Amino acid sequence: MFRPALLFSTRCFSTSTPRSASSAVALIKKLREATAAPLNITRSAAAAHPDNYDAALAFLQQEMAKRGEKVAAKSADRTANDGWIAVAQLPGALGKQGNKGRIGAMVELNCETDFVARNEVFQSLARRSAWSACILAEELAATSTEGQFAIRDAKTAGELPLVRLPGEKSDEPTGNLLEESSKAMATLGEKVAPRRIATAGKEGFSNDFVVGVYAHGAPSGSPAPSADEPHVLLGRIAGLVVLKGKEIGAWESAAELANQLAREVVGAAPESVEELLGMQKMGEREAKTVREWIDGYVKQKGGSVEVNVDGMLRWERSEQ
Repeated sequence: MFRPALLFSTRCFSTSTPRSASSAVALIKKLREATAAPLNITRSAAAAHPDNYDAALAFLQQEMAKRGEKVAAKSADRTANDGWIAVAQLPGALGKQGNKGRIGAMVELNCETDFVARNEVFQSLARRSAWSACILAEELAATSTEGQFAIRDAKTAGELPLVRLPGEKSDEPTGNLLEESSKAMATLGEKVAPRRIATAGKEGFSNDFVVGVYAHGAPSGSPAPSADEPHVLLGRIAGLVVLKGKEIGAWESAAELANQLAREVVGAAPESVEELLGMQKMGEREAKTVREWIDGYVKQKGGSVEVNVDGMLRWERSEQ
């Protein structure tokens, strides 16, 4: 019996991603890496300008600015008592006369919740703020002072121009601290507010002083500071110490001594330099005052400099 031949049709399926979809994914990824913007806004920018990165970036920045303004307006009356105090110390390659620790800065940046405080976007902004204050210390020295420290409060802290950390890559332009805080609000969805800034090194940027920095209560997972990278720390409590002495900046152990004294200030909370020098040094087996410990440290390290503690500053997060 004759049976008609069965006719078969062949369909071909491809597992490759269409070029348009692939380029859209690549554009979204590039925009996200450059701005850390939320995915939905990044997708909108890529859809509006699918084949033009610069136009998509400009569109994204406009949308983020609008979002930041909305978050700022909604959160204006809310309290921001969480966040970090960031301290920074210039490494030798950037400090004048090659002196590591000759300039130091401290910045408090607040947010509403611990959840946002642990976010890398917020922590990066805090680090950049302290680093920028270090770089621009001479300009900040013209502001109001407390002894050896130039201080800016919440009213003027936002005017600080920000620079990027060495090695930090981004196509996005950098504004001042207030503008960058608004961008962070657009990404994080809650209030971000600079509270205060302090820079040490008010009276002349000579080689006769060194600034020590220390921060306690760092976020979990924070990398240990490297000798080849900017010395920037985050903490809930932080401090600065200014040491003075003839050519002390040329002594290679000066910055380490200053940092240890800053740790003493943070831990013991003395109310004056005199109280600091007269109290017992923490962690010492033998009973030694801080003044005695300083003299012993200089002798141990083979130094020939006279070390004087010229000023200190200690901040706790959200203190009044």
